[in-house]
This record gives sequence, C-alpha cells and structure tokens, in this order.
Amino acid sequence: MKTQVIIAICGEDYDGLINQLTVKTKALGGKWLANKLTHLDGYIAGLLKMEIDADQLDAFKAMTKAFSEVRFSIYEISDNPSHHRPAFRVTIEGEDRSGLTSEITQLLYDQDVHLLHFQSQRFPVVGLGTGVFEATLDIEMPDTLTFETLKTRLEALDPQMKVFLTDSD
Repeated sequence: MKTQVIIAICGEDYDGLINQLTVKTKALGGKWLANKLTHLDGYIAGLLKMEIDADQLDAFKAMTKAFSEVRFSIYEISDNPSHHRPAFRVTIEGEDRSGLTSEITQLLYDQDVHLLHFQSQRFPVVGLGTGVFEATLDIEMPDTLTFETLKTRLEALDPQMKVFLTDSD
C-alpha cells in the first residue's frame, strides 16, 4: 500500500544535496509528487510531497538521518484532502513601508484566507527616499468571500496599494 507524506526540510545546502536525496528516495521506491525548495545564503528550506510504499517509510526516515547537516520533519497525509477551496494568484503593488507584510498576512488570516505562497520584493526608488513593494500571493478563499471584497480590504491598508487578480485555477 502506498502512503503520502509531506516532508519539511531545513539546513545547510551543499552541491549535490537534492540529487543525493532523490537518488536515495528512488532506491526506496519513493516518488516526489511536488516540491517547493528555496536556497538562501548557503541554506535550504522547503517542503516535499512524496509517495512511498508504507513498508518503506521507516527505511526512508532512517535514510534521512544520514544527512547530518539537514533536518527533516515527516508528516503522513491523506491522499484525499477533505476540503479544497479555489486557488487564486494575486499581485499586490504599492509604496513600501515598515510593517506592510505583517498587515497583509494579518488581514488574510482575519478573512480566513489560506495563504499557499507569499513572495515579496522591495525596490528602492532613487531620489525619492522611498521604495516600491510588490508581492505575489497564491491563496485559497472561503466561499463566503469574493475577490472584490478582499481587494477592497487589502487596498484599504494603504491609499497607494493596488491589488490584481493575475491568475486562477
């Protein structure tokens, strides 16, 4: 019987780490279904979704201990999510200021919006003493919330902020 797991990974990055992990996973009969990995300043962090024979899961867990520079947290999951909401990609643009990311994520939490992915950048504007904030978010919204309502609430955080629906599933 196959089982699916979500694996959180974090630690020192080095050449060949991902290749070693995929080769050893395949040797145990495992298959990566999805991954979101980030490399930053010599470190790696991310999530993997993997399918493996249930009787090989303990061997997989033991194998991860060989990667002494990296920590793994492994969570068994159901292969049938009990609740799936429509996903949307949203872009937010505006004047940068302290606390903006925190305010955005708090507003999303207050509206029961599930944040799947959040990536932001700040661009300095030479000569103006300010900067531009841009974020791309992948979100799932509850059935009781429309995009227009969410857009209005996000844009109310700052008069210069603009919110765009850039893609949807």
